[in-house]
Amino acid sequence: MRLTTLHRILIASGVLLGILFALWSAHQFTKTDDIVHVVIASLSGITSVALAIYLKRFTARVRAESTPAPTHAESSDANSTG
Repeated sequence: MRLTTLHRILIASGVLLGILFALWSAHQFTKTDDIVHVVIASLSGITSVALAIYLKRFTARVRAESTPAPTHAESSDANSTG
């Protein structure tokens, strides 16, 4: 397993756990009416969205780096005519 694959798995796990924690905190607020649970749920949700955006950009960058660069037809024509 490549290190980038492990990194993506860990970040995706962080996103999932952040969403679950936000939902749990929101549920705790309904039970206790303590405003701190709303703050925690909001921060956890914002952090999960930020991690999801990071994961999307990281995955796109890794795919862009792993695809081979296209060859130019002009450079092969110049070598064959000279």
